Amino acid sequence: MRPDCLFIPGIGDPKTIGTLVNSINGPLNVVMGLSHNQLTVEQLRSLGVRRISIGGSLARACFHLIRQAALEIMNSGTFTYADHQYSQKELCDFFAEYEAKTK
Repeated sequence: MRPDCLFIPGIGDPKTIGTLVNSINGPLNVVMGLSHNQLTVEQLRSLGVRRISIGGSLARACFHLIRQAALEIMNSGTFTYADHQYSQKELCDFFAEYEAKTK
């Protein structure tokens, strides 16, 4: 029976990934978004990776930004973090475009 995929978190070097892709009878799923992993989607594709997971890395990145903003307010009393936010219009346009694509 062929597995859905082999899920191996924590690998990040091309040699190991290539060896695993060539050694298993099924697709390899790697976890990206962990610290210090420099491989790109294209590099993973070229190695034969069929599935990429990111776990909670997007949420952790958001929490980092929230913490940085809170520290700025607390320590400096400034709000420059807001210079990097999306406007209400940009968010509405983004979600409207996504909704239009999914209909």
